Amino acid sequence: MAWSAAVQQVRTARALQEMPATREALADGGITRSALRVLVSARETNAEAFESAERILVDAARTLGIRDLRRAAAYWRQAADHAQGAREAERLHELRRLHVSPTLDGMVRVDGDLDPEIGQTFMAAVRCVLDTHARTSDTRDPRTSGHQRADALGYICRQWLDGAGRPVRRRRSSSRHGHGGPGGPRRATGHEV
Repeated sequence: MAWSAAVQQVRTARALQEMPATREALADGGITRSALRVLVSARETNAEAFESAERILVDAARTLGIRDLRRAAAYWRQAADHAQGAREAERLHELRRLHVSPTLDGMVRVDGDLDPEIGQTFMAAVRCVLDTHARTSDTRDPRTSGHQRADALGYICRQWLDGAGRPVRRRRSSSRHGHGGPGGPRRATGHEV
């Protein structure tokens, strides 16, 4: 067994000693090992608050898929300790980055990490484009899922660039006093892009 796996198992076993509802659900097959890891992680955030919310979280683990359970646990953590949740959200926000660079063969390399809010917005926009295409197309799409996502990103970017509603740079018109006219100071009155 790998050292990291052994550490994880010991950590889980120790936590289960203080998690009776979780132990019961695991024993009767009501929750998966993945759900167990989510619950243990939630307990480690705030053991005292977890004790009073354990039954609710275990019920969620019984009915939700792992992705939705992670979201529910994240929401619970934030509600249980708002200050810690705010610090964690800020920490994740500070980790955001996006690198876009051309390669030698003319392709463009995209790499990055998005904070949860931006990431969910991005995934929802891509999913919306893909779902719309799937609903309106009467043939099976031969592209791979990676090709489809790349094309969806391109579509979203083209829509924004071609959109009439995007912010534009506006200049003040010249007045009789010479402000804002040729040679005078110019001030943007709309959004600067």
